[in-house]
Amino acid sequence: MHASNCAQRGAAGAWSLVNDWDPANSSTSWTPPFAPHWHIGGVFLIAAGALATGWLLMSAGARLAPRYFARTPQGEGGGDRGED
Repeated sequence: MHASNCAQRGAAGAWSLVNDWDPANSSTSWTPPFAPHWHIGGVFLIAAGALATGWLLMSAGARLAPRYFARTPQGEGGGDRGED
């Protein structure tokens, strides 16, 4: 992947998060009962919750199955392409 593609995807992700924060762009919203009492869009909350859940599950998986997450040098097995 080229650096320009990464930058474009990062910019698109940031733009999406900013738009998702706005409750006008969502059917649902939430206002926390504590300060600063922001009005947050439901789409943003779903995305943030999915990110947090994914991070927690990957962290748990890395502890429970460290061999699955281990890095192997390229060309030393780990694939089924028949290239050795």
